[in-house]
Amino acid sequence: MNQAPKIETATITGLFQVEIHWSTGEVFTTDLKDLIGPPRAEDPFCALHDPAFFAQGHADDWGDGL
Repeated sequence: MNQAPKIETATITGLFQVEIHWSTGEVFTTDLKDLIGPPRAEDPFCALHDPAFFAQGHADDWGDGL
């Protein structure tokens, strides 16, 4: 049975940019700016627009999230 790839490490490389190392050996850098969207006061993800907060991002312990 095939299993979904797992995130081994995730490194913040810039504002809204994350380099993800996968269990398959692949490495991808992705820009999350469009996903995060513009800052809005009512947005529960508004804190992600703070560079110091975003820089704390990391892979979760299970390998399936950031």
